[in-house]
Amino acid sequence: SAEEADITSNNSTLPDPRAGLAISNLAVSDQNTNITSDGTHTVTASLSWDDVDSAYVNHYLVGYKNNTTGIFAKSTTDDNTFETGLLVDGDSYTFVVAAVTDAGYVGAQSSVTFTAEADTTAPAVPTSLSVDAGYRSNVVTWTNPTDDDFKEVDVYVNTSNNSGTATKLGSTAGTSFTHSGLSQNVTRYYWDHYPL
Repeated sequence: SAEEADITSNNSTLPDPRAGLAISNLAVSDQNTNITSDGTHTVTASLSWDDVDSAYVNHYLVGYKNNTTGIFAKSTTDDNTFETGLLVDGDSYTFVVAAVTDAGYVGAQSSVTFTAEADTTAPAVPTSLSVDAGYRSNVVTWTNPTDDDFKEVDVYVNTSNNSGTATKLGSTAGTSFTHSGLSQNVTRYYWDHYPL
């Protein structure tokens, strides 16, 4: 009939919801070192990959295994990036990523293996330390290093030129510190260094 002919002639090919799900360019883009309260080092890592070429993707499945201990875990992310939890310094890890569609189809997996490596090298020391005297206050200034893992400096003061007995004034990630509340006509000595 005419209706059947219309239906047949309007028949179209729908896109395959399982197509375009392959993960490409999976890589570890960054590793960050964390120092715990007992002085040991742990590592976190950032993973990234290209967005898949599919409008049906709902999320990404991320599985990871500590190849040293055999411990396995998994998680999900809506983006094409993933921030790991704490990793053990020196252990080998394999991360596997797959795209998952709204209908639950899981695309081909891609994997990357790497060793968690803590950065145990301290940043360079601050330079150009100077002090400007003001009314009952001193402003200590310096130049911070450009190291990526620089966090902050501790500022110390003493009434004599002896860093071993100096008192900590405070910490800052900036390049100056104001020591206020001083009496007039007093001498102070200052040091800045990284927290130990």
